[in-house]
Amino acid sequence: MSNFLPVSYRHYFGDKAQVTHFFNYIVPPKVAGKTVVTVHDMVYKTFPETVRGRTRYMLDTGLKKSMKRASRIVTDSEFSRQEIIRYFPQFADKIRVVYCGVNTEKFHPVDDPAQISAVKEKYGIDRDYFLYLGTVEPRKNLERLIEAYDRFCQGKETPPYLVLAGGKGWLDSGIYKKAEELGRGDLVKFTEYVPDEMLCPLMCGALAFVFPSIYEGFGMPPLEAMACGVPVLTTHAASLPEVVGEDAVVTDPYSPEDIAAGLERLYTDEALRQRLKAAGPKRAAQFTWERSAEQLYAVYQEACVSEQRKLHILQVNKAYYPHIGGIESLVRTFSRELQKRAEVKVLVCQEKGKGEDRVVEGVPVHYASSLGTYFSCPLSFSFLRKFREMAKWADVVEFHVPFPLADLACLLSGYRGGVVIAWHSDVVRQKTLLRFYKPLLMKFLRRADCIIAATEGHITSSPFLTQFREKCRIIPYGIDVQAYRSVERKPILRQVQQNPETVRVLFVGRFVYYKGIEVLLHAFAGVHGCELFLVGHGTPEMEEKLHRMTEEAHMAAQVHFLGNLPEEDLRAAFADCDIFVLPSVANSEAFGIVQQEAMVYGKPVINTALPTGVPHVSLDGVTGITVPPEDADALAEAIQKLADDKALREQYGSAAAKRVAEEYEEKDVVDKVYATLKEVAERRQRK
Repeated sequence: MSNFLPVSYRHYFGDKAQVTHFFNYIVPPKVAGKTVVTVHDMVYKTFPETVRGRTRYMLDTGLKKSMKRASRIVTDSEFSRQEIIRYFPQFADKIRVVYCGVNTEKFHPVDDPAQISAVKEKYGIDRDYFLYLGTVEPRKNLERLIEAYDRFCQGKETPPYLVLAGGKGWLDSGIYKKAEELGRGDLVKFTEYVPDEMLCPLMCGALAFVFPSIYEGFGMPPLEAMACGVPVLTTHAASLPEVVGEDAVVTDPYSPEDIAAGLERLYTDEALRQRLKAAGPKRAAQFTWERSAEQLYAVYQEACVSEQRKLHILQVNKAYYPHIGGIESLVRTFSRELQKRAEVKVLVCQEKGKGEDRVVEGVPVHYASSLGTYFSCPLSFSFLRKFREMAKWADVVEFHVPFPLADLACLLSGYRGGVVIAWHSDVVRQKTLLRFYKPLLMKFLRRADCIIAATEGHITSSPFLTQFREKCRIIPYGIDVQAYRSVERKPILRQVQQNPETVRVLFVGRFVYYKGIEVLLHAFAGVHGCELFLVGHGTPEMEEKLHRMTEEAHMAAQVHFLGNLPEEDLRAAFADCDIFVLPSVANSEAFGIVQQEAMVYGKPVINTALPTGVPHVSLDGVTGITVPPEDADALAEAIQKLADDKALREQYGSAAAKRVAEEYEEKDVVDKVYATLKEVAERRQRK
């Protein structure tokens, strides 16, 4: 039967509302005014087997139309935003994250032992217990939890109970049978529905709260448990890392062994439980319904004014996704995120071949035709023509340099709008090119309204930027902390590791001269107890050279060439390493975004003391170790020092994760970039 009556929505609710918000996926047709729809998750796409058939049918037939009708799409987490974009990239610019809140009047520490005792008596709980609270259904991963609990119980005379509280869901029969099959029917207690007044005492009486779900759009129960001051065990799946942060025991949802180990830690480590008890309410206090309401109101306001003209931003770079490179990744991120605030277009060049227009993650991109690349610069006459055309539309253009063709296009076009230069590095190796390029570059720098540099080192190390210091503004590169931390943890490196006892050292980057891979291989020959994992690729000549060096040093068993990895696997590799190393030897390495990608997972970094921004990202003696460039002995000593000292690795790693979250959060960086572009555009318009 249809979910909608064949009568216009306004017949019942009129047409006076400025904004109508539908909180459950579907926007009916013919709604007056602006509409907002909440799409909680994409579980029906990712795990269709866990969703009722009629629900899948409703969403398959109606969700795309609903999102097209909606002025804005609200979702519960950054993970869910990325999931929606994965399946519906055409709506990326509409999606806004509004985190849920926790009712601290309902969920809070219970100081009255009598309340806890009464609840325990009601449910026949006469000893310590682990508690799960939620619907009893497959995606909650309860069968694996019971398997893990069975492993945990082995060798214990009186283990704590496992209490599974919550109403029956869909396909729940296997969950109820699992405990009996394993012979733990007397220890696994199902309470079914728990009244509201008993929820808080039941949580507060638990040894720990366990929530092993494999997919959550947000995951309220762990946050409610944290508000109660109860230690939490959860998984690194989906949105759950966003919710619990660093204040929970996080496990692999697909590994009963790992979940069992987490239960054991919480059972035996009193200090850990006390730390999590203290941290939980503070974490929960960051998620309030008041804050959610403010964020949601901002979405309503945005929807109402969405028809006002947005700022027109043109991004100009050599290349764009799917081309792989640090600057390309950065431009892709900026373009995608700025599209939420403004109208964004991108102009780049093909590596070689005919031009074409594409829409990438909701961003229009023109790939100008190219005759090929010479001196690291595309040769494209159509680029000059296309820039003149696209610049007429733009309020402000952000040029990512070095890119001589872009400088020339701007100066020849007569463009009078705002010009912002994102300075990524000096021209380092092409000395012949620089001799001819320098006059053009100086004229372009004088034309610029603002120059963005990622660190102070970019400015002080450049003979060009020091002359234009007054135009420079420091805005670092950012990283989406929550999106990275929510990636599925997979043993990408451990799958090829020869000895499970060795320390895993990771390098990620293109195999080019300035990355210092040759120095790294020389250094690694003097290191013991480690295995090296190289992710990336280069020219056939360079790759052959590196393989030959490895074989000649008899390190074939210790050095693994993994090639390029898909984005999800690459992030998993960062999470799976013990040490990250960036041994760059030349100023072409101006920042090293890969440092941030390792640091976000709490990994110590070994970098080099280049005069650029590299040592400004990971700090020597704080988040890792900095060594002189091209010094293989110093690099080997640094690797060995961290390999031998697990406590030091953890100390640096913890500081690294904190630094990324505080200094390099992507949203804050994009806000600064947008504010700069808007400021420049408005200043030009007033002239």
